Order: sequence, then structure tokens, then C-alpha cells
Amino acid sequence: MAHVYDTGLSTAQRTAIRDALITRLSPLLRTSTPALYLRAIKTLARPVRGHDDAEAIQALIPHALLGQAPAIGIALGRATFDGAGSLPTENRGELDLALYVISQHHRDVTEGRLYGDPIAAGDVTADPGIWTMLEHARELVAGQDMGVDGVAEPRLVSEDEIITAADATVWEQRYTVGLTTVLNPSRGVTQLLLEIEGQHQVEGSDGGPPTLDPLVTLATLEEP
Repeated sequence: MAHVYDTGLSTAQRTAIRDALITRLSPLLRTSTPALYLRAIKTLARPVRGHDDAEAIQALIPHALLGQAPAIGIALGRATFDGAGSLPTENRGELDLALYVISQHHRDVTEGRLYGDPIAAGDVTADPGIWTMLEHARELVAGQDMGVDGVAEPRLVSEDEIITAADATVWEQRYTVGLTTVLNPSRGVTQLLLEIEGQHQVEGSDGGPPTLDPLVTLATLEEP
């Protein structure tokens, strides 16, 4: 039996966002039609943090690619919620999202890695350089509808170099994504109470027994 989510999605919200990003970026793949330059779009375990050293970054990113550069890595990070909804079950917040553009071009850390060399100028399937990949990713993701209920268009926040090493250059593109979820506190209830019937009697005079038939009231409840 499949899992059920309050969002109404068929999978976890973060998974749906990751899948939507892969779909948005897939036209850059060599396997697309027409073919372009990306050899892989990978999911990374987490975004790079400010205190990560070069060894940690290289373990997190190039190792995950298994030599499949040029590539883009997707990492979903911290989410914060502001409690802006009128009910505690309404969650509105922002998710940190990072794209990592990776080149392992052997020509040079500038020509080839950052901007395309003469081969890339004549072949759209060759590594075009970091700057071209960043711009193409921005065009495909920033402000675009992800097609996921409760998920807003990604807003571009920053672009920055993460590492320039002998074997790889990595740049980061950061976004924030608005989220809305409404929790269902009745998700485990198998039978809903929709009506309440009440019977009310008025005491007789001088505290004696009731002299009138009970007054019956019927209250109808709204479905949650």
C-alpha cells in the first residue's frame, strides 16, 4: 500500500520538488532531443555549508558524479516556517534549494572550466563552461512553475564559486522556494461524526417531573 500525504501528492513534498527540478533541467542532458551537454543530473545529500572545507566539498559533490561532469547537482536544504496561517495546521514557509554546476574540463581552470573553449564553440554537446551552465539553469528554474501543488516558483538568491581544484570547478546557485501545507488532524479517523442529536426536558412546576415531551434538537457538523 502506498503512503498517503496531507498535501494530496503521491510522494513527499521534497521528493516532488526534486523530481520537478530534474524535469526542468532535463533539456540540458546529452540524452535529450536535441542533445546538449549535461552528462548527469544528480541528487546531493545536502547543500554546501559555510564551514565545509575543500575536502568535505569534494567528497560531497564530485564524488557523487562518478566522473560524469559536466553535471548539475540538486540539494534541498533547510526549511523555515513563519506560522502565517490562521490555524496551527496551516504551514507556510520557505525551503532553501541549491544547484551545483560542475565542470571537470581538462584544458584550464578558466578557458574550458569557466567559459567555453574552441571545441565548445562548434559543438553544443561539449562542456560549455560554468558560466553558460549557470545561465541555462537560471533560465529553466528561476521564476518557473514547478507544477507541484503547494510549491511556489523558485526565487533566485545568489550565485557563487564553491571550489576550484585541480580536478573540478563547482559553482553554486541558491534559491528559495515558498511552501504551503495544510495538515489534516483527522487523517487517522475511520468514521466521521456528522450529526449530534440532543434531547432537552424542562422541569415541571415546583420542581416536579417534566410535563412536556422532550425537545429534540439535531445539529449538523461540517466535514473537516
